Amino acid sequence: MATLEARISNAGIEIAKPGYDVRTASLANMVFSPNLVAMRVAFEGTFTAGPHGEGNPYAAYYKAIKYFDTPFPNDPPYALAAGIGSDGTSYQAPFVINSAGGNTLEVTPHYELNTYTNRIELYVMQWTAGGVILPLTWKFFILQNTLS
Repeated sequence: MATLEARISNAGIEIAKPGYDVRTASLANMVFSPNLVAMRVAFEGTFTAGPHGEGNPYAAYYKAIKYFDTPFPNDPPYALAAGIGSDGTSYQAPFVINSAGGNTLEVTPHYELNTYTNRIELYVMQWTAGGVILPLTWKFFILQNTLS
């Protein structure tokens, strides 16, 4: 039975298919390589969160929705998002620790990003966190799994 050959090179982790030398195997004969691309950026854009009529647990959040022109056929895509500050900086801290009274601490999401096959939804908390008001305009990237 042929075994897999693996190595860690300057490029990263490399694993050849059974029967191939990991040092000389072509990309087509690799099980894993830093050169294999499993995700591609399907599209990107910006959206702006605003008030909505949903109740708890989202009453303290503003909401943004981006519907996809063409729904993804199988699974929801992966999405990344970052708030765009008024000075152009990128805001990416997803959680803040708040005092819930007494000696209890709770972790509250600054924002929540949900993906579906036909849209993404972003909820952005709207209160000051240490004097910082979260941005309402967010940059997003939709990543499609090219292996599924």
